[in-house]
Amino acid sequence: MRAGAMKGPIKKLLRWDEKTALEKSIARYRLLYVVASLICWFPIPIWHLLYRFGSDKHRPGFHCFGRTYQELLRPLKYRRIRLLEIGIGGTLDEVGGRSLLAWRAFFPLGTIVGFDLQDKGRLATRRIKIYRGDQGSAADLTRLRTEEGPFDIIVDDGSHLSRHQLATFRHLFGALPQGGLYVIEDVQTSYWPENVGGVVWDGAHPDDADFRGTCMGHFLELSKYLNHAEFLHPPGPDSPFAALMTEVRRVVFEHNMIIIIKGRNEDPSTRRWLDGG
Repeated sequence: MRAGAMKGPIKKLLRWDEKTALEKSIARYRLLYVVASLICWFPIPIWHLLYRFGSDKHRPGFHCFGRTYQELLRPLKYRRIRLLEIGIGGTLDEVGGRSLLAWRAFFPLGTIVGFDLQDKGRLATRRIKIYRGDQGSAADLTRLRTEEGPFDIIVDDGSHLSRHQLATFRHLFGALPQGGLYVIEDVQTSYWPENVGGVVWDGAHPDDADFRGTCMGHFLELSKYLNHAEFLHPPGPDSPFAALMTEVRRVVFEHNMIIIIKGRNEDPSTRRWLDGG
């Protein structure tokens, strides 16, 4: 019997035509989860998995985050990592979770935690935990950190509002160990001070003084403090970067993406050699 001829009986058995669009997307998700679990031990690049599972993180003509993730995550593939993703995606008719499937297919020993404003509980599996909460709520973020932290990798793909991106970073960066990765996606909104795509964003023009308060502007400022040991006059205790400057090893900027790598940043200044010491 041909595969095409089998579809009718299978659909009838599953009562496929009686299901809503949302129910069909949940059924597809569960089937794809099985596929992800079967292929996770193979060395398939994460960009390929993101693309094949339908995540917008790696889609021609849109985002191309996949190759950056491959560079960052390849050394961690066979470790027992804990990955938190803020924002699961989806619509009223589509349950989302495409990137959760890709992470599951990439990390055979990993635990994936998804956090979303909407109820996505039906996406939970043995390796994927789901929390419902508001990225703008300190209480929700604290509960998430307390119950599921620490995390080795945190990916912020939530509301994309600068105020949420910065508040989430402040609450969750401490949940990373030394060497942990914190990734913020879709920082293009830092440049949008008005309505774009039906959303009024909280960005600013790069030449505007308010740009320092955006997500991109904040981390550009933080990058100056990577060389804090060379400051002739150390920042005061009221500086927003005083506590962070010894905890951030690298800040990497890519198109629409910021990567913060946690690590001790306490190398001494070179000026003692110039001073004869």
